Amino acid sequence: MRKAILVFILVISALAVSCAKHDVVYSFDGRDAGYFKDWLLCGPFPNCPECDRMDYMHDEKCAGFFTDYLQSIGGEAAAQPVEGMIVTADSIERTWFFYRSDTDKIPFDSIFEPNDMVVAYAFCRVNSPIEQKAILSVGSNDGVKVFFNGREIHESHPPYGRWLQKDNDYVPITLQKGMNSLLFKVDEGLGDFGLVVRLLNYDSTLAAIRENLDDYKTLSLVSEEDRLLAQFGQPFRIGVLAPGEEALIEIFDHRSHKVAEASTLPGFPVQFNLSDLPKGFLLARATLNTPDDGVIVAEKRHFIGKLKRHPRAKMLNRDLLPVDENGQAFFPIGTYGAPPEEYERLKAAGYNFVVASTGDLDKVQQAGLKAAVPVHGAKPHWFSAVRDTITKYKNHPAVLCWMLYDEPGYNRADLLDIYKIYNIAY
Repeated sequence: MRKAILVFILVISALAVSCAKHDVVYSFDGRDAGYFKDWLLCGPFPNCPECDRMDYMHDEKCAGFFTDYLQSIGGEAAAQPVEGMIVTADSIERTWFFYRSDTDKIPFDSIFEPNDMVVAYAFCRVNSPIEQKAILSVGSNDGVKVFFNGREIHESHPPYGRWLQKDNDYVPITLQKGMNSLLFKVDEGLGDFGLVVRLLNYDSTLAAIRENLDDYKTLSLVSEEDRLLAQFGQPFRIGVLAPGEEALIEIFDHRSHKVAEASTLPGFPVQFNLSDLPKGFLLARATLNTPDDGVIVAEKRHFIGKLKRHPRAKMLNRDLLPVDENGQAFFPIGTYGAPPEEYERLKAAGYNFVVASTGDLDKVQQAGLKAAVPVHGAKPHWFSAVRDTITKYKNHPAVLCWMLYDEPGYNRADLLDIYKIYNIAY
C-alpha cells in the first residue's frame, strides 16, 4: 500500500511540473549578452490585408502596425502577458504561448500562419541587479515597435521593408534595478518575417562606434526623380552618440557657396528639390554635435546633370555585349555563390561564368570560366582599396567584370560612386 501511495504522489508531482507556465526572464549583468532565444509570442493579427501584394509599401496603409491589438489585456505599452493569456481584438482571439528558438533569430514565418501581411508580438522580462545603461540591439523583418517598462521607446518602419539581420538598430535604454519588461511588435509584408534581440554593454558599444567612426558617419546622396535625398549614417546607429540630436546637412555649389540646408536625425533621409540646386558638382556636408565626441563631420560630392561619357570599352562590341579573347560575343550564363570545387561541374553543365573573389581567379581560369568580381566602394575610405584591387587584377584573363551594386535602383545607389569605380576600371 505504501508503495502505491508513493507512486501516486510522484505522478502528481510530475504533472505539476509539466503544467508549470514559462516565465521568460533574462538576467543582465552589464556584459554583452547572447541573443534572446526564449519568448512569449502572440499572433498573427492583420496588417494590411487589402494591400496590393505586388506593389506593397510599409506606410500608413499598414493599419495593423498602428493598431493596438492588446487592449483587452491593458494595451501594448502596459501589457504584462503570461503564457496561456488570451487576447481578443476585432473578433480575433489569440493566445500567448512559449517558444524557444534553435537559432539566434526568431523565425516568425515558420511559427505563425498566415505569415504575410500580418503583425505579431514577442514579450520577455529582464532582471537587472542595479540601475544601469545598456544598448538594446534589435533586428527585425519588417518594421518593429519596442515598448519598455510601460512606454514606447523605439519604432522602425522602413518604407521598403528590410532583411532580418542581427544588430540593425541600437536603442539606448536604462534598466531599472529589478524586473524590466520588453514588448516587441513586428510587422510583415511578404517573405522573411522575424525578430532578433540582445543586450549590449553601453560603454563598449559606444567605444566600438567611435573606433570605427568612418564606417558609421557615411553621407549618401541619391538623385531620385525631382529630388535629392541625403542621409547621414544608418538609422539607429551613430545617433547613440548624441540621442535626439539632429544632424545639419548643407549643400554647397562649386564656388563653395551654400545653396541649401536642412536638419534630420542621423540615419533618416532629408530631401532637397533638384530644381532649387545648380547644375554641376556639389558638395554636401553633414555635422552632428555630440556631448562627448565634439562635432562629427562627413562630406560627399555629387553631380547634377550629364557626366562625360566614356568611349566604349574594348571588351564590348557595338551591341554592348562582352567579347572573349578572340573578339567573339560572350553571353554570360552563370551563378552566385559557387564554391571552387564545383567550377569544373559548372563548366561541364554549360555555365561560363561565376561570381568569385580575387583569391579564386586562378581556379576560375583553370576551369575555363570567367568571373564577376565583387568590389565595394560606397564609403570614401574604401575607394583606395577598390583602386588597388582593380589595378592588380584587371588584366587577369579570368576577369569578366567588376560587380559593385546589386539592384542599384532599389538600393538607391550613388551614381557618382559608380562613375568613380568605372573610371578606375576603365
